[in-house]
Amino acid sequence: MRGVRLPGREQEKKKRGRAGAALGDGRKEGRKGDQGAGRGPGRCVGGGELERAVFLFINSRYPAATTYRLHTCNIHLLASLSSSPSQMPHSRYPASHSYCSYNTHHAHCTYKAILLLQLSQQPQALKTNTQQKMEPEFHINQRLSFTPGQAYTAARCTVRYSGPVDGTTGTWLGVEWDVEGKGKHSGVHGGKKYFECKAPGNASFIRTTRQPDDTLSFLEGLRRKYTTADDPPDAHAVLSLTANKVFEEVGFEKIQKKLGQLKELKIVILDGLCLARADAREEITETCPKIEELDLSRNLFEELQTVASICAALPHLRSLKISGNRFSSLEVERVPGQPSPFEGVTSLEISNTYLTWDETTQILAHFPNIQTLESSLNRISTIPADISLPPTITTLNLERNIFTSLTAVLPLTSLPALSRIILAHNLITDILDPASETAPPTQAFKTLTHLDLTYNHVPTFPQLDALPALFPQLTSIRLSHNPFCALLPREEAHMLTLARLPEHVSMLNHTRVLPAERQNAEMYYLGRIAKELAAVGESEEEEVLKSHGRWGVLCELYGAPRIDRAVALEKRCLGSRLVKVEFVNGEKKVVRGVPRGMAVSTVRALVARWFGVEPLGVGLWLLVDGEEEGQGGEKKRVALEDGVREVGYYVEGKEGTVLVEA
Repeated sequence: MRGVRLPGREQEKKKRGRAGAALGDGRKEGRKGDQGAGRGPGRCVGGGELERAVFLFINSRYPAATTYRLHTCNIHLLASLSSSPSQMPHSRYPASHSYCSYNTHHAHCTYKAILLLQLSQQPQALKTNTQQKMEPEFHINQRLSFTPGQAYTAARCTVRYSGPVDGTTGTWLGVEWDVEGKGKHSGVHGGKKYFECKAPGNASFIRTTRQPDDTLSFLEGLRRKYTTADDPPDAHAVLSLTANKVFEEVGFEKIQKKLGQLKELKIVILDGLCLARADAREEITETCPKIEELDLSRNLFEELQTVASICAALPHLRSLKISGNRFSSLEVERVPGQPSPFEGVTSLEISNTYLTWDETTQILAHFPNIQTLESSLNRISTIPADISLPPTITTLNLERNIFTSLTAVLPLTSLPALSRIILAHNLITDILDPASETAPPTQAFKTLTHLDLTYNHVPTFPQLDALPALFPQLTSIRLSHNPFCALLPREEAHMLTLARLPEHVSMLNHTRVLPAERQNAEMYYLGRIAKELAAVGESEEEEVLKSHGRWGVLCELYGAPRIDRAVALEKRCLGSRLVKVEFVNGEKKVVRGVPRGMAVSTVRALVARWFGVEPLGVGLWLLVDGEEEGQGGEKKRVALEDGVREVGYYVEGKEGTVLVEA
């Protein structure tokens, strides 16, 4: 179809393309930059606000008609907008008119003509109804989501800034993305900081013309997820695997029917559904009164009060997941004399919310009966000493944070019922921070029975010696995937790890420890300590034992091992590694010290040099003491063959006699 390009369109396109590339919102210059900035179905590319309103109206009826240019549409569309379509002869809209082109064959007119007609009938109403959708109002800390298929595919973000950006035109939104690595900067452009970003390098600037997803209320999301009112009855999905293989889904309608009974649902998962609002308490209670486990992760809640309004209507709620949300307000309205909206919740998950520990404490004040808390991926590095947590907490999951030592979690010793701590995937390099001025108590975690330190950075085995004093009741521990585990072969590393742990540890890396296995590990470890002590003088013995905290306990169990420093010293001397060999060829004899590790082929070449003969014609025979052959009482001879065999393979003692035949 034909059309008219609006004046100044090319200039606007180029400006938007350059601005989008400069601000790091993922768009390129030129035509693609325009597309990222808001081009597409339902977008007006020129004119004023009223024009954009009319374009949206037209696109709702003819969505394929709105394109890059202002294309023409059929005359019957004018009839739907004008009460007198017959009063539009060609003479009223000549082809020379700047806003109209008329073709008698196709009976087309431009969108500009439609604009004039529509504004003449209801200009104010049309502007009012559509301007809100075309140009929504944004506010700081607003949560947004963009649908798949657009420039920001399946992405959620939080508005941190709204306004102009130096060097560009128009209004921009500074957003912080939920997914790390999606942003281009940290709220800084051209050396000027526009907003703070909780996760470094996770921010971008985007245009206000980008339409975010519509938000849902709790019950709207529930019905969309679990009801099938929009599906035809008895519908079966027929899927074709190949040209000859077709199967049909049978029986799924029973599952759908069961899930569709909202009043019977006990476990509800509504993650990633753009939920942002709560419904009336009475309506929620009437619709789904039996919910016990609720997952509201990765949604668009801005205030904790919204979640509290939902939970207050669920009397049987026990488990709540709100991970992946970004709360700007943690205030919860409390009615005097009424219990907390989270009174019955015993399990709470607040991972990936970027809440500080102080903010976490503020939230937990509303959960008086909390037992299990998961706070992963929140970039927590330390816990304040003056924390105030519910004394009912028994399990604490702090994995994927940035702790560097167990000293940072010592304030948790104030929890009287704490039995499990998960610190996997952190940055722990020391069990106790050497730079800490506060000495840890002798029995820090009096009730803790399980500890998970997998995927950390613990470098050496001696670090494990601090665990018995910190966790006197420890029965289960996970230590795999730390650097010290790779220092030795797997079996040997497992034995040394087990031997350094106290005897009441019965589970190591999810494997039950048998009594015989522990005994073998401890005796092997005791022998290794004895070898280390034998390798040093008595004056250095105390320094060596500092890195073996269980030396005294193991000596009481199995007795102190024999430490033979003389043998160890002999092994360290070069002379102890030499064999005194007498080489005999007739009347000529040569005595040399030969290393036990020297190959026979090398000895053959040296003998040829000593006796002045060709190496290829030399034969070597070792005389074995104490063994005779033949009636003449001659000593038994053993041939020294060539190859990789060493002298020590043949000579067992410190001396030997070798016959040389040339």
